[in-house]
Amino acid sequence: MSSATLQTTWWRYGRTATPKPIAAVPSTVFVDPDGRIAGRVIGPIDESTLRGILSDLVKEQQGSNT
Repeated sequence: MSSATLQTTWWRYGRTATPKPIAAVPSTVFVDPDGRIAGRVIGPIDESTLRGILSDLVKEQQGSNT
């Protein structure tokens, strides 16, 4: 395993642009800079899947900024 560490953090935040309840545990929710839910994974997620999703979301965000 790489030296990267994933950490679960609980925080409170304001409203998202599209409020949707999170009904399953574990759930991973990806929120874009505008507060919209950009992606969601229900259930466990491994490091390679997480990295792939994040890479895709970053590319998508960079493409929308050009």
